[in-house]
Parts: sequence; structure tokens; C-alpha cells
Amino acid sequence: MSDYQLELEANKYHIGGYSGGNGVVRERIIDQLLKKDQANDSRIAIGISLVSLVLAIFSWQISYNNLKIINEQTLLMRNDKLPLFIIVEGQIKNEEGIYSDNQIRIYNNGKSIRNLEIKKFVFIRANGLDQKLNPERIQLDGYYIVSEHVVDSQNLLMTIKGVPNNNLLFQKLSNEFFTAYNSYLYLDIYLKINYENMLGELSVEYYKLNGYGATKISNEEGKKIEEEHSSIPEISLDNTNIEKIFEFTKK
Repeated sequence: MSDYQLELEANKYHIGGYSGGNGVVRERIIDQLLKKDQANDSRIAIGISLVSLVLAIFSWQISYNNLKIINEQTLLMRNDKLPLFIIVEGQIKNEEGIYSDNQIRIYNNGKSIRNLEIKKFVFIRANGLDQKLNPERIQLDGYYIVSEHVVDSQNLLMTIKGVPNNNLLFQKLSNEFFTAYNSYLYLDIYLKINYENMLGELSVEYYKLNGYGATKISNEEGKKIEEEHSSIPEISLDNTNIEKIFEFTKK
């Protein structure tokens, strides 16, 4: 490039110090032009990096959305192969029209299961006592004693029955306790359901009964209930009186 062309190039980019006519000025102009090109290259590199970053984020978002859709579809397909338990707690009338017995019926409105096993945890507790029970709940044995496996058109899996007149026996005990200590007795009832689903998975679910149905609780809470049930004293409904219950009190 001639000095004249170099001077025009320097003037175009407002590079000073290009007049004088010696070699030092020419080298200075060339140095300034090289620095300008390097700066331009840096800006281009930064621009390319930013574009690459935006594209990477966009690609990640697409991948994340696709993975989310796949997970949702997988969950839907899996849930389509799981059971749906419906638990009904009810009182049965005797020949005299009195609600004498408490029973539990378990239905499955979902997919078929195998190896069904159900455990029952029944507690007695009393509220409003000056002297609290110690422990606060006592294990009640014999309230439910029979589990009948059933298969019918209404998807009924099992009927859980108690000792004859279990509802009347507990009401009598509670009334006697109220007369003596001005506090009613209450039942806390839980179920643990073990089964194998259609995917071959061994599963467990816990439920708390509420007088007419049941509410599913977490496995963590269910395990605590199971541990509590195995570690506290046990009394039996068919031979229990209020004195036996009140033995488990403290000041």
C-alpha cells in the first residue's frame, strides 16, 4: 500500500499522526490500523459468543420442555397401570335396627393388583383428662378381627369385620369412661395396604380412617404410626373396662 493510500485509510478511521513524511509515521499508522482490526475481531468474537450462548439457552429450554413432556407422558402411562383404592368405613345395623357393628370395605377402581395384604392399627385415646394417658394412645386389639377377600362386580376387594357388636362395645366403654372421668374415648384407625401392581412393583400405602372413608397419608407418617403401634401397651376390646384404660395415666 502506497503512502497516499495509507494516508487515506488513516484519514478514514481518524487516525492521527499520519503527516510528516518519514517512516516512523507510516509504521504508526499501520500499528493503529492493526489495533483497529484486532478490536473489530474482538467485538466480532464477543458477538459470536453471545449468539452461541443465546442458542445454547434456547436449545436447553427446548430439551427441558421435551423432557418435561416425556416425563408427564410416562407418569400418565404409569398411573394408568396403578390401582385406585376407595375405602369406606360404615356401621352395620343389627336386627333391632341398632348400629352394632363397624366394618371397613376396600374397593379398587383402578388396575388389577396381586398379593394384597392389609394391616390394621387401632388406638384408643381420651381427650380432656386432667391426667393424660401415658402413652397418649393405647393399642386396641380385637376391634377388627376378620378380613374377607372378595371379588365382585363393584370392584370390592376386601371386607374387614370386627368382633360382634364392636361398635356397641366401644360405645358402652366410652360412656362408662365419660361417667367416671368426664371425658369420652376416641378411636384412631389406620390401614397399611401392601400390594404388587401390574408393573411388578411392590408398593405400600397408608390411610387414616375418618368415620365414613379414609384419607391417604404419607409413607413417612405411616411408618411412624406403625412404629408407635408396635411399641405401646395393648388392651383387648372384648375384656376391657375403664379401670384398665385408666391404669395408663399420669399426673
